[in-house]
Amino acid sequence: FPQTAADPQAAAAQALDCLRALEVKNVEGRRTTLKRGIAEAEAQGDFGKALRLVQELKDTDRNGRGEPAG
Repeated sequence: FPQTAADPQAAAAQALDCLRALEVKNVEGRRTTLKRGIAEAEAQGDFGKALRLVQELKDTDRNGRGEPAG
């Protein structure tokens, strides 16, 4: 990007925007994985695992990150 000499503040803001977008994508991926795991556990009759994954999904939704609250 040599032609686009941005000031340091603009570059930092752009970097933060990119990081936020990556975090959102990570959370969405985590939610998808958890939902798939819930469906698989239910199909296998492993309702304890399904409930645990449901709780992880709720924690992910609540704290807005891909990590269980704790």
